[in-house]
Formats: sequence, structure tokens, C-alpha cells
Amino acid sequence: MRPQQPQQQPLQQMHVANVQNTANGVPTAPPLATFLQQTINDLQRDKTNLTRQVEQLTQANNTLQAESLRINGQYEQLRHDHEELKKNFHILLLKVKILEESKQEPKDGGGKGDDNGTGVGGIRS
Repeated sequence: MRPQQPQQQPLQQMHVANVQNTANGVPTAPPLATFLQQTINDLQRDKTNLTRQVEQLTQANNTLQAESLRINGQYEQLRHDHEELKKNFHILLLKVKILEESKQEPKDGGGKGDDNGTGVGGIRS
């Protein structure tokens, strides 16, 4: 069996800043100071981008929280209004019931007698 040779990554995937020099077809790393400076620059750029993203997300979060508070306030107002409407509806139902019952009073001449409850002029059978 042949020993496996380590696979080399293509140049575009290597994380070495500005690989420009090659010796016998093998890439050589830039001087350490250049590499470190490029790495610092990359990290600063990434930090700036992340800071911007955090600011945007914070602003969006604040907007969503304010909207949530507004919607919750509307919900509570609607819930309160609904309870008031239910109470008023039940009051109206009771009034309708009382009105209907008053219309269904005995129609046998009640009130013409001697108020003894017979409704027939005071004659009991």
C-alpha cells in the first residue's frame, strides 16, 4: 500500500493574507508582520461590521418592543370594551325579559276587581 500524502488546499481557500510568492510552485507565506497586520485589519473590519449589525438589531428589537407594547395596550382596551359590552348585553337581555313578562300579564280583566287576586270582580269560585 502506498502511504497517503497530505492533501493541499487550493490557494483561494488558504487563510494566509496575500500569498504572492511561490518557490518551486509551493506558496510561501508573507513576512510575519504583513500577515499579522492583514489579520488585524480583517478583525477590525469584522468587528466594525458586527458592531453595525448589533446596532441594527438593537434598533429593530426596540421597534418591535414598542410595537408589542402598543398592541398589548390595544388588546387590553379591547378586552375591557368586550367585558363592558357583555355586561350591557346581559342588562339589555334582562330588560327585554322584563318587558316581555309585563306584556304577558293576565288578560282576563285583571285589575278591575277588588284586588284580591281573582281578577273576576272579587268573586271566587
